[in-house]
Amino acid sequence: MKKNLLLVLSLLIAGGVFAQEYTIYLGGSVGGTITVQKERNGKITITPHINTQGWVWIGKTICPVLPEDGFSVWKTTKSIVIDGDTTTVTDTDASRWRKIAIDGNAMTETDSSGRLVKTVLNGNTLTRTYPNDTMTLRHYTDGFKSYTDTVSEGWWQKIVVTGNTMTETDSLGLWSRAVINGNTTTVTKNGELAYEEVIRGNTRTLTYSYGGGYTEVVNGNTITITSFDGKNKEVVDKQGNDIFITITGYAFDAIGVSEKDRVKNVIDGITSGRIKDGLFYELIDYGR
Repeated sequence: MKKNLLLVLSLLIAGGVFAQEYTIYLGGSVGGTITVQKERNGKITITPHINTQGWVWIGKTICPVLPEDGFSVWKTTKSIVIDGDTTTVTDTDASRWRKIAIDGNAMTETDSSGRLVKTVLNGNTLTRTYPNDTMTLRHYTDGFKSYTDTVSEGWWQKIVVTGNTMTETDSLGLWSRAVINGNTTTVTKNGELAYEEVIRGNTRTLTYSYGGGYTEVVNGNTITITSFDGKNKEVVDKQGNDIFITITGYAFDAIGVSEKDRVKNVIDGITSGRIKDGLFYELIDYGR
């Protein structure tokens, strides 16, 4: 009887560490695998083994235990660990890391380079400050060599929510606005149209102001996203705990997550007074 109890206990210890475990298989332009393990205490560990250059985005729509806003995973990503209110991303060069910690209505991001980002939610306004960073906005006057600079030391960004609209501004004087109107989400930057997303049934189409864009179709457990010119395509096929991602050309960001959902996630988070990892959805493009 004692031997049987010891056997059962050893099996529980050996097989009971992880409550859920998923394997993501990558094919096409980006090859390799990504293991996602969620322990019974809620801790999540993402371990990539990407053997080609390039990257892939993974989030809740691809693997159910991951945060909605997800992560971009590269060949150089060693691990991503989500432990309570702290997320740590470690590079294959162990001296390179990034950490995000949430404490109430404040979020602090630090990394191995000494960079510091503080995000604070206060009422209907989310403010992100970069006390150690300097941002330069270059204004070209003739399209060639003549230009002037606007420099912001210790620069900041803010998001203000009003109804179904979120407006982002920064210390350089740039601004952008996202508006949800039914199943159409429109983003303008400095007063000019940047892109528009339209959702019809299981299909969403995002069109940039210059004419490019992509179409995404969700069919059961399969998500297919294709650029208008057909050069870039990503297919996600979810088969239980095995997930297959095939990429042609380059990978897409936040596949399976509409712009409407991303904007609404920020609006709902700010409105509810709850800050969370990934809440700051950046609209302004800084060319980084």
